[in-house]
Amino acid sequence: MENKIEPITLYAYLNIDHPMVAWEVAIGRIVSSSSKINNGFGISIWQFDLIKQYLSEGLSIRLVNELTLEYLRQNTYPELVSRMQGLYFFENKKDARFALQYWGIPLNEEYISEVIFYPENITKVDSDWITSNFSKRTDNSWMSKYWSGEINSKVPLFEILTKGFGVIKNTELRKAAYKRIMDDYPESTALLALATCAFQYKEIDSVALIVPNLIMNNGNIQGQYFIYMDDLDNKQAEIIQAFQRSQEEDKCPPIIRPKDPDAFCRLPDLQEI
Repeated sequence: MENKIEPITLYAYLNIDHPMVAWEVAIGRIVSSSSKINNGFGISIWQFDLIKQYLSEGLSIRLVNELTLEYLRQNTYPELVSRMQGLYFFENKKDARFALQYWGIPLNEEYISEVIFYPENITKVDSDWITSNFSKRTDNSWMSKYWSGEINSKVPLFEILTKGFGVIKNTELRKAAYKRIMDDYPESTALLALATCAFQYKEIDSVALIVPNLIMNNGNIQGQYFIYMDDLDNKQAEIIQAFQRSQEEDKCPPIIRPKDPDAFCRLPDLQEI
């Protein structure tokens, strides 16, 4: 990746208790899948889990409002970042802390990280429109106000929707995330190490990228996680060089090889998530 885009500093809440969040944090990156896959495939991990929650807990009005928001964006504000595919950030750590408390999310300071982000697109909106309206049926007039950047509260809590990639600066969080993957998917750590080295040494930011996706099947919404593997085929030489350099510098991430001596690694079981 050639970084001609000027980086900005943002803050993210990265819950590594979620194994797929832990996978990406362990690599040290945060990437919007829509930046890598051009056919509209994939949504964010955050949205994937929210939609799963809405469906399992009978929160259909939230799902309807989310889909209506996306429909409005596509047809009226197509230049703005999609809530379905974009990444969510805060402008500063103070806002991140306040948001977690305000939204009733358990506050874990260690999961908040500074991110050096290279944006392809940025949309700044007042999240209070969502907080105030998402759980009820309305005339939807607030949705245009949300997308147009109007403020809904005296002290707005801005959410930054972005498309692009970023470097996670919280090294302790990255170490904890890597340990989480070693505990949960030990035989997948060789793939994780390749992705980590490729990102660190060659700035290849989508090796083994986790991509959730939703499809409609006979009127039902179905979701599944995928691993984007194209770079392993297309950039093998560079990835191997990065891995070898990490070994030469004694900085190679720990690897647990599969019990099968003929296997280099095993993919994490995404069906159970």
